[in-house]
Amino acid sequence: DQDTNKVVVALNDTCLAKMDAIVGPFHLKPFERVNAFANENEIMIVNPMTNREDLVLNNKNTVKVKPSYSYQMRWLEEIIKEKYTDNNIFVFAMDTSYMHYAIQIEEIALRNIDEFSYVTNRKIIKTIKKHHDFLKNEEIEFDSTRYQSDNVVFDVEMINEFPDDTTKLRNQVAVYDYSVDSLNKIKNSASAFRNNLVIVYGDSKVFATEILNKLNILSKDFPVTLIALPDWSKYDRLFNENLMKLSTIIFDDDFINYDTYPVGKFICKFRDKYGTEPKEIAYHGFNIGWYFLNALINYGDDVYDAILNYRINLLNTEFHFEKKSSSDGYENSFWNIYQYKNYQKNIMKLDTIGYEY
Repeated sequence: DQDTNKVVVALNDTCLAKMDAIVGPFHLKPFERVNAFANENEIMIVNPMTNREDLVLNNKNTVKVKPSYSYQMRWLEEIIKEKYTDNNIFVFAMDTSYMHYAIQIEEIALRNIDEFSYVTNRKIIKTIKKHHDFLKNEEIEFDSTRYQSDNVVFDVEMINEFPDDTTKLRNQVAVYDYSVDSLNKIKNSASAFRNNLVIVYGDSKVFATEILNKLNILSKDFPVTLIALPDWSKYDRLFNENLMKLSTIIFDDDFINYDTYPVGKFICKFRDKYGTEPKEIAYHGFNIGWYFLNALINYGDDVYDAILNYRINLLNTEFHFEKKSSSDGYENSFWNIYQYKNYQKNIMKLDTIGYEY
C-alpha cells in the first residue's frame, strides 16, 4: 500500500540486496524509496503501474511496463501514414494547456498526408443528390445549382455534365483550441465527399462525452473518423453507439481479446483457483510475472540488457522495451490500438505492430 514505513521495514531485510529483480511497490512514494535502494544495489526494479515517463529518467535500473503517452505519437504517425493519407484532418486540443500536443499532431499529419485527393464526379453527384433530397423532404429552401464542401462552392450543373471526370480536392490539416473554437469552425471546410479524420486530445470524461455527442451530429452530413487521445479507454459508460458511428480509434495500454485461446485458458484457471473472474490487474500481474521470470530463466545475470530485444507472447499486450539515453531506465513503448467497427472493438492492424498474442 502507500505506507512508506512498511517499505523501511522491508528494506531492513538483508537478503533483499541479493535479489535479481524487484517488482513494485505499486504506489509511487513507496516505489521511489525502493527504487533508490535498487539503484544502490544494481538490482533491476520493475514499476508495474504508472504511465509517467519521468520515472525512468536517470534511473538506469528501472523498467516501466506501462507505456508513456509520448509514444502514442509514433503509433499515430503509422495510422495516418497507412490509412488516412487522403483525408482532411482536424485536430482539437481540449484547452490551451494541450495545444502543444495538437501542434505535434499537426506536424505528424502534414508530413504524411497527400497534397490532393481525387474524387469521382459520380460520387460527388450521388452525395449532393442525397443531401438535396433530404432538404426537399424537410421542406428546407436551398440553391440546387450550388453546393458547398471542402471550402469550395461546386457548380452542380457542371459536375452533372461531366460524370466520368474526377475532381481534385486539396487535403488540409487544421488545428483548434476546443475551449475557444468548439466544433463549429470545421463545417465549411469539412468534406461531404471523403472521410474527415478528427483527432482529439483531452483527458476529461465530460469533454469526451461532449465531443462524441457533437461529432455524432456532424457525422450526419460529413463522414467522420475519430481518433481519441490520450487514454479514453478508462472512461466507462461512453455512448457505444456514437463510438461506432464515428469508427472511433482508441489507444489502450492493454486490451483483452476474450476470443483468444490463451485468455480463455487463463480465465478458466483463475476461476478454479480463486472462485471469481479475473480483473484487468490480474492479466497485468500475469504478464509481468510471465515475461520477467522467463527472461531471468533465459538470460540470468544478463537479463537487464537482454530485454531490449526479448519478445514473448503475453495475454493482452506486448512489451517493447527501449531507453532514451544510457543513464535512463527502460520503458515499454507499445500501445494497443483498437477501432469501434461492426459493433465490436477490432484490433487495428498496422505493419509495425506485431499482435501475436
